Amino acid sequence: MIASGSRPTGISLSLTVEKDVANGFLSLGKYDATRALVRSGAIDVDVVDGSFQFELRDGLFSNRGKPLRRVKPARVSLDRESLFDIVQRCRAEWQETVIDRNDLIASPGKGQKKRFVFEEKWEEPVDTQTFREIGGRLARAGQALFDLVFDRDEAEDLARDLRMTTRQGECVFTVNAPHFHLPWGMLYTHPDPNTPLDADGFNFDPRGFWGYQHIVEQFTNDHPVIDQLRPVVGKLGFGVALHPGIASSCLTGHQKFVAANESRLNYAEWTTRRQVEAALSASPFENRIVYFLCHAEGAGSVEHPSLRPPALELADAVIEATDIRNWIQKRLQTDQPLVFLNACRAGQLGTLVYRNYTFATQFLERGAACVIGPQTEVPAVFAGEYGRRFFEELLSNNNPPKQVGPAMRDLARFFWEKRNPLGLAYSLYAGADCHIQWREER
Repeated sequence: MIASGSRPTGISLSLTVEKDVANGFLSLGKYDATRALVRSGAIDVDVVDGSFQFELRDGLFSNRGKPLRRVKPARVSLDRESLFDIVQRCRAEWQETVIDRNDLIASPGKGQKKRFVFEEKWEEPVDTQTFREIGGRLARAGQALFDLVFDRDEAEDLARDLRMTTRQGECVFTVNAPHFHLPWGMLYTHPDPNTPLDADGFNFDPRGFWGYQHIVEQFTNDHPVIDQLRPVVGKLGFGVALHPGIASSCLTGHQKFVAANESRLNYAEWTTRRQVEAALSASPFENRIVYFLCHAEGAGSVEHPSLRPPALELADAVIEATDIRNWIQKRLQTDQPLVFLNACRAGQLGTLVYRNYTFATQFLERGAACVIGPQTEVPAVFAGEYGRRFFEELLSNNNPPKQVGPAMRDLARFFWEKRNPLGLAYSLYAGADCHIQWREER
């Protein structure tokens, strides 16, 4: 939250459209353009004179059979606490609708007790009708998030262009935004332009969820794009910060994955703060993948926001985002890793105006090639299964190799078919094209 006396009078959003000559990137750097995903457009967000400035650039935003045009600037007044509150209310709806969903079961000798269904199992935790009701509520929350941020009288061009573009089909967006952060995968824009979303959301279409239909990557600053993770002598460095007290089902699945891929991984496991510090401080940086499978604490809820800095919890101590900057002393110029923060709310970026210390921002600023993390709490049984399937896809020796962006979208759809929406909660910060190049060794 913002300290007393620090609230600005207002923050405005403005929109312009201009030619993007970089295929969705400000800086290509070491980038394999032949394997790059085709970008549908870039969304640039910056703070200029105390206001947010939006630019929807190139791709489908301008390719509608008409000459490129400059639209009327759109201005929306939001103070920092309002923006934070809007995003947190969407996250809180997910918490109530999914994470806290429970029913009553018999408790021997004690009457009844609550059973939290999404903590029990990741596959088909609820019946079809219940899942329809869940999807409707999440669609309403995602639409409310979109409307409260973008769909205002003074910003109708912005909302219209975003809606029209996302209705074109599957899109790939790059968001260049150092200060403006949304859980993009949770946004919902109804695919049918002629029929609005019902009040109960029951007529929702899963393709309206941005995380189901589209790929959205968000850069927090301009930096060279590194899209290839290359093995050394046929093996890939894979380091895991693991909390041994996490749910047994999660640990068992992870251990089976490691055993099955032993021939392709230089596996390292860290269970203490000191071990993580030593690994992240090492030069050269040895691990192409850094995986956090542990507990975490983020921004809290609307009613109970956390005033403490975000922290990852291991068995002996916590790790704060500032530790990342201290341990990785110099920005990595080579051997940049993919970082997967598979812990509750570890993928949250600050929704306030100014850059703040979060794990995602710090890893990106220190040179990570790709950062992934969830926006909400995620039950261990789901987190373990999501992580296992993600890495199995990424490690597969396909030609062409599987890229992170399509892998995450495929997983969101896979889990949705299993009546579990939590795949939409994972955000991608840079690295939609990131892949393992098994045929080219470092």
